[in-house]
Amino acid sequence: ARGRGFDVDDLAKHTEYSGGYTAQSRTVAIFWRVVRGLSAEQKSKLLMFVTGCPRPPLLGFAHLQPHAFRLHKVSTESAGGIMSAMLTRAGLKTDIARLPTASTCFNQLKLPNYKTEAQMRSKLMSALDAAGDGFHLS
Repeated sequence: ARGRGFDVDDLAKHTEYSGGYTAQSRTVAIFWRVVRGLSAEQKSKLLMFVTGCPRPPLLGFAHLQPHAFRLHKVSTESAGGIMSAMLTRAGLKTDIARLPTASTCFNQLKLPNYKTEAQMRSKLMSALDAAGDGFHLS
């Protein structure tokens, strides 16, 4: 798939879901529509953001190590206590105000429950742009 980035269907097939998301969740369907519309460069940025590597595993996403790619639902309600108060003060009390974050050690994208494709695309692109090139090991 040179020039087109990675095989989105292969990634979707080998993705796990947590925090309340399932493969049938509306937000998950919106996520995959947005990812299918990304350029090859944007897809590489997404992989770098979530996994720490800009390329898929040589033998496909079934071989992603050390964990499968995971979409995890995050919400402000799950923050609780001091974190919830901080989010409210920062104006981020609504899920759609937050950007996606990632835990590269777990190949996990923490994805707020965006309701529209436009929200998803905007927030995902903002997160990828803010992340830049990530970090590099020498």
